[in-house]
Amino acid sequence: MKKSIQKLMVFLLVALMCGGGFSITAMAEVVPSVSYCTHVQNEGWQKYVSNGTMSGTEGKSYRLEGIKIKLDNQGYDLGLTYQTHIQNIGWEAETTRGWKTDDLMSGTEGLSYRLEAIQIKLTGADADQFDLYYQVHAQNIGWMGWAKNGESAGTAGYAYRLEGIRIKIVPKGSVAPGSTSNAFVQPSSVEQLLNKMNGDWVYQSSKGKTILRVTKTSPTTGHMGYEQYIGGGDSMEFDFKINGVNSDGTATLNMDMNSVIDYGITPNFSTIPVKALMDQPNAIIFFNATFTRL
Repeated sequence: MKKSIQKLMVFLLVALMCGGGFSITAMAEVVPSVSYCTHVQNEGWQKYVSNGTMSGTEGKSYRLEGIKIKLDNQGYDLGLTYQTHIQNIGWEAETTRGWKTDDLMSGTEGLSYRLEAIQIKLTGADADQFDLYYQVHAQNIGWMGWAKNGESAGTAGYAYRLEGIRIKIVPKGSVAPGSTSNAFVQPSSVEQLLNKMNGDWVYQSSKGKTILRVTKTSPTTGHMGYEQYIGGGDSMEFDFKINGVNSDGTATLNMDMNSVIDYGITPNFSTIPVKALMDQPNAIIFFNATFTRL
């Protein structure tokens, strides 16, 4: 019996060394598999797909609201972690929500919040043996470039929804599945402020109310209608430009005095201080007073 076991061990060793269906090369070519599913507007949770197949929709204008990702690591010391940029929340890792792992949901369910961007990265001792690529389909853009290994994919600051996603894992150094350009776009701090300002705002005081109607006209300029209802209704409108945003979110609106149209209000100022309050989507500070979105 002992000799039979020894012969079997020798046979297996020779088979491993010579090919015999057990080649070391073939074992080394085994690649982990990534599977994922998305929660889609009007549809709910879709079925899991894997290895570069699209999850989500294309051509329906449905937003992605959540995503789950899981990894079949094929015996490698390998895991993954991910986070999304969510409407009204921002990057999850910058909140108590944090990074997600092991098929946990990133995003929301039942709140109708859109996903706007995603980051995914590999973890574990064997993470340096593979590249994890992912590509998103974004509103007003379409399919963007492939991001990898924790890079951002999608948009931030434009309020564009994600509509679809593809994820693929490949051996380290492999050619990307497609173009890697334009994987993530984000406006400048000035344009982000203008995107936030765009719309109608009201401030109510004991004396009356002030309404500001802001229209973004370029990445650095806008048009404002200023209405004051204090013992009557007077207004003016003008163009303005923002040259920069400070680290604390404050900025100055520089009025184009040649564009002022006076409907009962003659301006005695040429600049307006503003503070973005980017963490509060329905509040902003003008003239040191907090306005709320109409």
